[in-house]
Amino acid sequence: MQELLLSDEFRLYRKCLIEMLVNHFDLFTATNLAETKGALELARKVIRLPEKLVKNKQPKKLIQAHLDEDIKDFQVRFVRKHIVDE
Repeated sequence: MQELLLSDEFRLYRKCLIEMLVNHFDLFTATNLAETKGALELARKVIRLPEKLVKNKQPKKLIQAHLDEDIKDFQVRFVRKHIVDE
């Protein structure tokens, strides 16, 4: 499992997943706050899932670094989608 979570293919999958999660949100047309909060909670759980799958300390540190990257990627894409006109 650790090899998969640290592979280049999985990193590419995560980039696509984050892009899909960001594209799912449209804060300017959302009318249901509970639905928006639920979607953000789901995104948080999906992004953090690899952290829960690894128990060993060394790989967990590497996966944590990848998670930090993924969270930053989500934040940048989310802000750009909703604030910056691209």
